[in-house]
Amino acid sequence: MASTTSPVGLAFAKIAMEAALTISITGDPSTPHQAGVNLAKALNGSLLTAKGTTHHRRVGASA
Repeated sequence: MASTTSPVGLAFAKIAMEAALTISITGDPSTPHQAGVNLAKALNGSLLTAKGTTHHRRVGASA
């Protein structure tokens, strides 16, 4: 990966920040949903909100 001080590195970092997706769960006891909302705004990114009551979600069948 290019250094973040090089023009290529700075361009990559800018693209990565523009593409930021924050995932927040409404009833997460460890990280309040509002913190996810605030993070998405601070990163100028998108927010995906999931309803739930745990700190993580698993999608699909368990292994």
